[in-house]
Amino acid sequence: MKTGTARVIGVVVASIDMNFLETTARIEAQAALVNPKTGGTIGWMKERNWSPTTMEKVRELRDAMEADLAKNLFEETTGDAFPVTQDAPRDVATGAGSPPVGGIGEHLGEGGDGQQIG
Repeated sequence: MKTGTARVIGVVVASIDMNFLETTARIEAQAALVNPKTGGTIGWMKERNWSPTTMEKVRELRDAMEADLAKNLFEETTGDAFPVTQDAPRDVATGAGSPPVGGIGEHLGEGGDGQQIG
């Protein structure tokens, strides 16, 4: 093995894969290791370990994305079983604060006159 001073002094997140359906949320980022003098990518790495601060920001991002989805899909969210608010963040690791679990029929009813989306 050769050792020396690394030319890699830049790390750039290239992609993020998040899965909140697992028992413990999986958040994996792929990052490029770059030489800032040349802009060239020297290598790649993946990371799955995050600080509590980063996990809080992930929860905020997830809540904001769900709020955007709700605004695009629903006429209003007041009075829902799980209203869209910024005051009820979800715990990424445990899912606490999540909407009730069950099939879509339990939430929308069993009638055949359901509204079509699309």
